[in-house]
Order: sequence, then C-alpha cells, then structure tokens
Amino acid sequence: MFKGIRHNSFVCLDDVSECVEDMNYVIYNPNIEGVEIRKNRLYEKIKWRFGVELTEEQLDHLTSYGALDLEKFVQELQQIIKK
Repeated sequence: MFKGIRHNSFVCLDDVSECVEDMNYVIYNPNIEGVEIRKNRLYEKIKWRFGVELTEEQLDHLTSYGALDLEKFVQELQQIIKK
C-alpha cells in the first residue's frame, strides 16, 4: 500500500484501491498457480470490489506481467477501473 515501494512479489486489493481494505485479498501473484487461476482470481476480485468486469483481452494483458513489473500492472489496472 506504499506507493512506489514494492517489497513483495504480489498485488493486493489495497495496492489498487490505495485505501485500507477490510478483506485485503491477494489479487495477483505471478509466481504461483497457473495463468487461468490467476485470471479467474483477478476477474472475480475486481468485479466483487469495483464492479468492473475485465475483458478476456484485458485479463490476457494484465496476467502477462511478471514479478518485476507489478507497479506497471497496478497502474494499468487502476486506469481500467477508473474508466
């Protein structure tokens, strides 16, 4: 939740919302599980929290980010949510 500082290799809801979340789920971890599981988790949690349904194209793009690109992942996801 500290903008510009990333010491972990995963993204939680509060990284995207930039506020304290009651249920701060991990929404993206590129280091574990298969791509389909990561897509499903990301889709479900973003729909649940923000009411935004990510397209298959958006999911493909977002889940292509690795652990070293998570700041960019968060920025792009925030832009999608704000639209």
